[in-house]
Amino acid sequence: MAFEDWEQAGRQLSGILDSSSWWLGDWLVYGKDRYTDRYQRGIRAVGLRYQTLRNYAWVSRRFEFNRRRAALSFQHHAELTSLPVDEQEAWLVPSG
Repeated sequence: MAFEDWEQAGRQLSGILDSSSWWLGDWLVYGKDRYTDRYQRGIRAVGLRYQTLRNYAWVSRRFEFNRRRAALSFQHHAELTSLPVDEQEAWLVPSG
């Protein structure tokens, strides 16, 4: 495999990892809202640490789909969750 192909694969995998954080967070929010009696069973089935999943859900709740910036990582959004919305917006601008 050429270096450029290997490098591109890494970028694609990174994008999948970042997207999966959003997907899991959104999945958890949906489950919590609709399956309150079976929610805990569902999150145990995922096999990830409860705190990790809870963090994903927290970020997903704080950033509705229309406020998410594809050019910024999930972690970038996570760092902003404790800020008021107007301050979040100021930091949701990609650098460069």
